[in-house]
Amino acid sequence: LYDADFAFALTCFYVPGGNASATTTAQFDCLAHATATSGTFWSNNEIGTRLLRKCLDNATFRQRFINRACDLLNTTLSAAGATSRLDAFQAAYAPGMSEHVARWRQPTNWTGELARLRTYMQARPAAMFGHIVNKFGLPGSAALTVDVDAQSEGVVQVNSIVLDAGTAGVAAAPYPRTGTYVRGVPVTLTARPREGHRFVGWSDSAG
Repeated sequence: LYDADFAFALTCFYVPGGNASATTTAQFDCLAHATATSGTFWSNNEIGTRLLRKCLDNATFRQRFINRACDLLNTTLSAAGATSRLDAFQAAYAPGMSEHVARWRQPTNWTGELARLRTYMQARPAAMFGHIVNKFGLPGSAALTVDVDAQSEGVVQVNSIVLDAGTAGVAAAPYPRTGTYVRGVPVTLTARPREGHRFVGWSDSAG
């Protein structure tokens, strides 16, 4: 990963939409920005966006791109997943923060900065789902709930995410598991039996 200056509501003059409240910044459509054909900003001129746009012309790439984005928004980049990581970083840095501020006079309001990040984390996933739907002209989103009869015998993989304890962004007790995905894009479900077991079949809660 080369550069993430546009992430997490950074308040800087060169970040589009960044000089605003965290709630407002969370609504910034970075997907439209990164795929513009006539952008005038340094980060989204026609040459700068060409590679991603051309990749998205490929149907297979486009489907995998959308599903991977949904997978991440349901796990590590979900509000709960991101907040959990922030809590861990806060706990790790808290003992040295007073010395850091005394030396560098920054940040002037660490508690406020953390609150800004948390506000952004809560609002961003829903905004991103909306951006994906709008960008690709999809008919909205839907909830997908997956369950297994016995977790000790096997788990389910949704696209790239194995729904099992230990997977980033997945709870220690992962079932039943409900995630948000976009309509009109096929989702791949894979049964993963544990050692000594075999997959028998699927059942649909709607019959």
